[in-house]
Amino acid sequence: MADLHIDTSNVTLMGEFKSAIEDYVQKYIQGYVDKVMVGRHSTLKNSSWDFSGDKNDTIRNISIPFDKSKEHCGVINIKLSDQTTNDPKSQIFFWYDGNKLNSLFNPLIHTNSYGSQKVQQVDLMGDTICIKVSNSGNPYALSYDSASFSVDYHIW
Repeated sequence: MADLHIDTSNVTLMGEFKSAIEDYVQKYIQGYVDKVMVGRHSTLKNSSWDFSGDKNDTIRNISIPFDKSKEHCGVINIKLSDQTTNDPKSQIFFWYDGNKLNSLFNPLIHTNSYGSQKVQQVDLMGDTICIKVSNSGNPYALSYDSASFSVDYHIW
């Protein structure tokens, strides 16, 4: 097996090679920085997501517009509108590979001795991320908790 030998006697050629590598690395890194900085960031509040507390009022769908023309990743946070920052919230991490939306999430938004609100499902329907949120309670209770949600998302 022959040893690899790079002739460094041509300083001009080595300088051009070094410059080309630096330019390539800079463009590569800048592409990632642009995606992080330019991503779409928003906070949503919609009264149609609220749970009234009626025992039959058990499912809400939260919709977020989504561009399927390219690959994405992101995070979606769902919490009760009156929660403080220390209260639990559901976080959804997702990535789209051009064909399929993949997600990982902790489902719990809120719980107490009477019931809970949880994320049950995350799907891509057309150009929309659809999140199914449930409101459950003690089956013997006459009503469940009322709840309103705020959603913030960050898509790169």
